[in-house]
Amino acid sequence: MNLSLWHYLAMGGLGAGVGFLSGFLGVGGGVLAVPVLALLFHFSQHEAQGTSLAIIVLTALVGAAHYARHQDVNIPAALAFGAGSVIVVGIGAALAQRMSEDILRLAFAVFVGAVAASMVPRAEVRLFTPVVGAVLVVMGARLLLR
Repeated sequence: MNLSLWHYLAMGGLGAGVGFLSGFLGVGGGVLAVPVLALLFHFSQHEAQGTSLAIIVLTALVGAAHYARHQDVNIPAALAFGAGSVIVVGIGAALAQRMSEDILRLAFAVFVGAVAASMVPRAEVRLFTPVVGAVLVVMGARLLLR
């Protein structure tokens, strides 16, 4: 994919928004980055997901370091959860590579919709939850209609 300087500047700006929401709401950057890359920058679903995983490494390290300075990271839980994730992430990536673009996009959209739907019942607890839920529903619908 051949992108211009303006595309990269726009990605930096949108990445700042994704980073803010990741740190502020604890939202996984992939849930936001994949639709942004696929819908706004016309990345294939495979390329958006792979690029998102690379982005998450950087975002997660900085965000986790900040939370750790405030003693808000449960290190044993992070290591246990992370170990489980690291062991099988390659299997998930290999499966995604074997799926067609359309099926993978549908699977991602269903996941985003499920995340959004699970957030709605707790809307009274968090002020921004309904907004994030609505955005995720719209992004999921847009991915399906793409």
